[in-house]
Amino acid sequence: MRIPKYWIRSTFDGLDQHGNPAEFVAWGWSSNSPEEARERGTKRAKSIFLRLSEGSLPYRGGQVTEDYDYLAAPPREEIIQSFTYTDLETPETLVTRNRYGALVLNSSSVLFVDIDLSPTPRPLGLVDSLKYSFSRKFREQRQLAHQLKAVNRIVDWSKSNPNSGFRLYQTRGGYRLLFTDKLYHPLSDEVRRIFQELQSDPLYRRLTERQECFRARLTPKPWRIGLSRPNTQYPRDSENQRNFASWLSKYESNSKSYATCTYLEHLGPKSINHDQIATTLQLHDSQTKAAQKLSLA
Repeated sequence: MRIPKYWIRSTFDGLDQHGNPAEFVAWGWSSNSPEEARERGTKRAKSIFLRLSEGSLPYRGGQVTEDYDYLAAPPREEIIQSFTYTDLETPETLVTRNRYGALVLNSSSVLFVDIDLSPTPRPLGLVDSLKYSFSRKFREQRQLAHQLKAVNRIVDWSKSNPNSGFRLYQTRGGYRLLFTDKLYHPLSDEVRRIFQELQSDPLYRRLTERQECFRARLTPKPWRIGLSRPNTQYPRDSENQRNFASWLSKYESNSKSYATCTYLEHLGPKSINHDQIATTLQLHDSQTKAAQKLSLA
């Protein structure tokens, strides 16, 4: 999994595009030590300076934004819990807090498939558009048909792959599958095939490959429970940490009445022969409140 333990904000002094002295900033990361993270950050800051000098790096509003492939980094997330199931020191499961404050389960081998139904089907023609605009019942029927089509595709896939066992959940924006039959490798051709055949969310596919793990959000998105995102991202200084602690208290309070997904049924073989899968399933279902039939967020 590409989820580092250490993050250091590093700088490099140079001249900007106008020849003025400037400080170039980049985050460095490491799973081994703060020193290695600092060294990586300094190298990245220097790379920004050099590519700016060459004119090969976009520069906006007096700074370089880090949303380009060249600067792609692992998720800068706080590690909340870690679980190891073998004699190896590297954990196979991590619970992290993402950039907007939600808890996320990260697994090296337990396969999650995310199927996003957004956006809802577009109206077909003028008459359909009018019905869509003025009839709530019509919109609900269209959405239900959209959901049934996705569920039928999942059920048909299960029938065509009888050795694959998985638990099916409904999320606010679609469906989630948690595979229980065996362990999977995130970068394998088998996983790519499963993603393709089940029409998994393209963004989720890219994140799986980039981060070399499977991810599942455990707690609500804050804007769905009446909160904005946190103002700062991990790691935080002492003042920002106090502000974040206040935000987190409200977030946890508002989250109590919501679930992240609802368990629907188990398709395929139901036996679970790996401790890693069993522990991941228990953690997932308890944290998401999958059995409580609450409003989804």
